[in-house]
Order: sequence, then C-alpha cells, then structure tokens
Amino acid sequence: MAKSTVLTQNKNYITLKQRIKDKHAKKLLSLAREVNYVFNFVNDLSQQHIKRERKFLSAFDINEFTKGCTD
Repeated sequence: MAKSTVLTQNKNYITLKQRIKDKHAKKLLSLAREVNYVFNFVNDLSQQHIKRERKFLSAFDINEFTKGCTD
C-alpha cells in the first residue's frame, strides 16, 4: 500500500492508494451507478425547489425524498 502525505496550512492530509481486485469491479460499478442516480435526483429536486420556493432544501427534507431511492 502506497502512502503519501501533503501538508497544507497546518492541516495534514493522507492519501491511501489501493488496487481493487477485478472480481469486485462489477459490484463497485453497480454502487457507483446508485450513488450517481441519487446525486442527480437530489440536484434536480433541489433546482426545482429553489425555482418554486426560493429557498434551499435542508438535509432533513432531502432525506425524506430519498428514503429507499436505491436498494
């Protein structure tokens, strides 16, 4: 496992790099699609709500809309 450290403005960031075995690629791609679906849904929902109500949705409101969005 390779490890690199970057120091910026008194903050310490550590980046870990790992190779994922090919047998897990299918599952990771599936999870990435689910995350992308929810991300796009929330963006669209937020834009519609801002146009209609002129205010941002709270995290609580977004949680109510995305319950069970992907399984």
